[in-house]
Amino acid sequence: MGIATGDPEMGALLSTRRWLVLVAMGAAWLLTAAFGAATWQRTSASEHAVLLVSGLLVLAGILMSGRPWALWLAVGGIGLLIVAPAASPAGSPTWIPLGTMAGYLTFVSVTLFSRVWGLAMAVAGATVLALVWRGRPANVIPGGLAAMGGWVQIGVVLFGGLAMWLAWNGLVREAQTADERLRELDRQTADAIAVQERARLWRETGSRLHELVLNSIRYVMQARDVDRDRLAGELALEVAGREHLDVDSRASVAGAIEAALRGDEAGQSARVVGTVPDIQLSDDVLEAVRAAVLELIRNSVRHGQATEVHIEVVGNDDTVEIRVADNGRGISPASRSGVGTASVLGAALADVGGTWQSEAVPSGHGYRSTIRVSARGASAQSSVTDQPFDKGRLLVTAPLAGTVAVGAIYFAGLAELPGIGRDIAIVAGVFGSAAAVWTVARRRRLSPAISVPLALVPALVPWLLLGGSVACFESGSVSRSINIAGFSIMILVAWGGWWTAAVALPVWALGAVVLAAQLPAGCRGFLLVALVNSVLALPVILAITSAGARAYQVAQDQNRRASQREIAERSRASAAVDISTQLEGTVAEAIRLLGTVAAGAEVDAGMRRDLERVDGRIRAGIQVDPQSDGAFAVLAKSLVDDASRSGRSVNVRSITASTDGRDLPLPVERILYRLLAAPGDTAPVIQAFSDGEEDHLSLVVTRTGLRDAGLLPGETRVVDDVSIEVDDDLASGDADHEYAVLVSRRVSRE
Repeated sequence: MGIATGDPEMGALLSTRRWLVLVAMGAAWLLTAAFGAATWQRTSASEHAVLLVSGLLVLAGILMSGRPWALWLAVGGIGLLIVAPAASPAGSPTWIPLGTMAGYLTFVSVTLFSRVWGLAMAVAGATVLALVWRGRPANVIPGGLAAMGGWVQIGVVLFGGLAMWLAWNGLVREAQTADERLRELDRQTADAIAVQERARLWRETGSRLHELVLNSIRYVMQARDVDRDRLAGELALEVAGREHLDVDSRASVAGAIEAALRGDEAGQSARVVGTVPDIQLSDDVLEAVRAAVLELIRNSVRHGQATEVHIEVVGNDDTVEIRVADNGRGISPASRSGVGTASVLGAALADVGGTWQSEAVPSGHGYRSTIRVSARGASAQSSVTDQPFDKGRLLVTAPLAGTVAVGAIYFAGLAELPGIGRDIAIVAGVFGSAAAVWTVARRRRLSPAISVPLALVPALVPWLLLGGSVACFESGSVSRSINIAGFSIMILVAWGGWWTAAVALPVWALGAVVLAAQLPAGCRGFLLVALVNSVLALPVILAITSAGARAYQVAQDQNRRASQREIAERSRASAAVDISTQLEGTVAEAIRLLGTVAAGAEVDAGMRRDLERVDGRIRAGIQVDPQSDGAFAVLAKSLVDDASRSGRSVNVRSITASTDGRDLPLPVERILYRLLAAPGDTAPVIQAFSDGEEDHLSLVVTRTGLRDAGLLPGETRVVDDVSIEVDDDLASGDADHEYAVLVSRRVSRE
């Protein structure tokens, strides 16, 4: 396939695919074996051999699935069952669910081939099904193939395979992009280590200046009546002192442009056209814009041989547009697709909700680019949820969505049935199919308040068909309609959760059983097969979703580790980069807030919350030196930064720790992040300290924080060599009651 397996996101995707192949092929064989066992006395010796050999192949594939080639054994086992009916003995009983197995085999085969061959497999699966069914094999359970000449079932396999092809290749692209970002992050970290000595300048000059800001913040928050003249004087001293630092002091688009113009080629060839509007930027947008503008200037000079680069900035408080034009010879496609373009102009801008476009000047002399970004960054915009469970859900529900999209045609076959219920059943079935397809395309979890009513609509289809007489020749359309309604429910269950399953599945299943009892005795098999086929999808969905979630959780943890390493190393890197990207933006925000107070703004609850947030982030940044501090201190700073970026304030006390740099266990880190992520009016308190024997990290949080982190008052939990203790004040049931959580680990002497 040409897919690397050493990267975390791609590894998670391939692990999810492995479970998809094993569970789907295993479920398909067990279903066939159940029908084969029921007809064993009436089937031929050759059919017995086919069933047993196919079972051995599937079992071998499962047992040796750690080797990628072994997956083909499981696929081959089901493939043998699909082609076997072409040579079935005359008069053999029906025991092979051909349509179901062809669908399962097609869906998994799409994921085992390259992009082009995967598309061919979607077509090939439907073609093989059509060829085998053309001879009307005696041992095939007709199911959906009995309706409308079998062409709808063939279309179901085709469109289900195409839906899987789209989902799989989309997830491959997402994984490749995420892993490329991780590799680029590692390269940036390596570069940062080489210039870590410059951090001493930040330590010597930044601490003094930032302490002045912290004193001003504390004064404003504690004073009953703020002396605004005194505050204005202190801010003037701060601004004057900051002019001696070789960094930009304004978290604005003007500051980002000025910082970019200090690049190596920029000072000689780039200039600003017109006036740059004074638009405030969040610190992550500030760094993304600075890096993107500098990258464009360097591309123009290095690759385009430009001697002049003009920069123009327009925008408002919400959106900024930066236009960069040069007089060079343009940039070759090879240069445009380099790492700098992919990471700085692509991934970095995308991370803050920005876009970038470039084109040659119509005259043929020069190149121009446009950067558009929200001043507040990606946090102000909505985005598609990309949680670990969602990727597993997408992979397993995409083919079901293709199936119900085409399978909805089966509901037209109900038009021949008597009774008014058939019209309502048609509407309910088509509505359920549309809701299922919409859910997969939306790719977001559904709340029970939405998923339960949606799932109940197709669940009523079998009940609406009760009471009317159904002829044997009509049972094919009825059974497939019930099957498609079941698939729609399974999709809504996958994205809606257990409440949806608990409410909708029993309604649908019981209705299908009651309806089967009303059918003629010789025709009930069709509906029972459809019922089993639909129910079979549920364990497949649950197994693949769970396995995929675990795999993607590992990848997410690895990315978080890489992010924490990046924070630590960039803190060492250089005074200019460190201040502008990690601390300076927060200090600039603090000065802006204090400036509004000095100008007469009221110190209300909102102002206090904002001051608390920037105060905590500055204190964590000053106290934590990744050059000498260990994992407890670095993690404390990471927690505060994460909370601040999410708009939550943290009361930071002293942060000191040993030099023990061993990573904390991932379950402990997850608990700490969830403790601080809980909503509430009371700011949590964080402190890190060491007694020489043990490192400690203390958090004071509300009962809501404990619940979200899965902790209980008075609980003591041990994870590897780390202990977590919660104080035992059980008397209060108040959600805002505060509890102390102490995380401890013995210091390593190695």
